[in-house]
Formats: sequence, C-alpha cells, structure tokens
Amino acid sequence: MHKRISRVVTLVLLVAAVGSVWLFFRKPRIPPVETSPQAARSFDQKLAEIEQPPSSLRPHAIRISETELNSKLQQSLRAQPAAQVEPAILKAITVQLQNDQIVGFFTLDVKGVDVVLTLAGRLGVHNHELRFTPTRARMGSLPIAAFAIRYALRNKLDSPEMREQLKLPEDIRAIRVENAEILLEVE
Repeated sequence: MHKRISRVVTLVLLVAAVGSVWLFFRKPRIPPVETSPQAARSFDQKLAEIEQPPSSLRPHAIRISETELNSKLQQSLRAQPAAQVEPAILKAITVQLQNDQIVGFFTLDVKGVDVVLTLAGRLGVHNHELRFTPTRARMGSLPIAAFAIRYALRNKLDSPEMREQLKLPEDIRAIRVENAEILLEVE
C-alpha cells in the first residue's frame, strides 16, 4: 500500500512539473496595438507641458492614450540596443490599459528562447516617485503569486539607480489609469 501511494504521489508531481514547464513556455495572446510616429510626438508634447512654468491652466490633467504610450515605447526600444535584463534580453514591450490597471507584455529572450512576462498592476505616486503595485503576473501562461512578484519588484525598484529613474517632476500630484488612459494630475 505504501509503494502504491508513493507511485501515485510521484506521478502527480511529474505531471505537475511537466504542466508547469508547458505553461511557462506557452505564449499568451498579446493584444495588437496601434503605433504611429505622430502618437509618439504627441506623447513627447504632453510630457513637455509638465516642464513649462506654471500658468493659469494649473492644476490640470494630462491624458496619455494607450496608442501614445505604445508608440513611445516602441520608438524607444528601436532607438536603443536590446536592453539587458539579467539573465534575459528585452525584445519587445506592449502595454494595455484596462479599467484601473496597466498591463505590460514583455517579450524576453532567455538563452535563445522567447518567453513572455505579463505584469499587471496599478500606478501611483509616492514621495514624488512613480510607484507600480503589481496585482498579477504570469511567465508565459504560468501564474506567479502576486506576493512573490511584489517582493522581487520592490527589491529591484528600491535600488538607488531605479529610484533616480522613477523620480517625477514636483508638479505631478497623481498618476493613475482611468478610462483606458493614463491620467497625470499636475499642480
């Protein structure tokens, strides 16, 4: 009886391991996105508004569409050599704005194999720094526990180099996703 239980447990563990590997390499459906050079320029113009001296238009909101954001990301990715994200190379980024969350699809080259990391979460501002709070993650089609991704991201985002990159102008009071747009509230 003990041997039979041991065989069943071994078989279940083997099936779970094979299933996990299959889900890891199974690519999710990445939504098609619109991009254009005009949308990338519009993104740049909207961010330039923040740098201008205060006017009678303050406080106000700046809205960035999914098309503008993806256009700028694609333009930036083409302009720079492939980003090295240890131990992988970032090949592509697609962003989707859903309800109050931003969902990023990151295609990574891991030792010659393309793997898609899907990361969803909420945007915010804390101490004049951009904050991202993950709500769900998947590697391929394999779900990753939200607490594990929060821990890993917090360690990476709290490094001095990243904190400097996430600094926002003093005028930005809030950032959030609203109606399929990123809303920047400017004082």
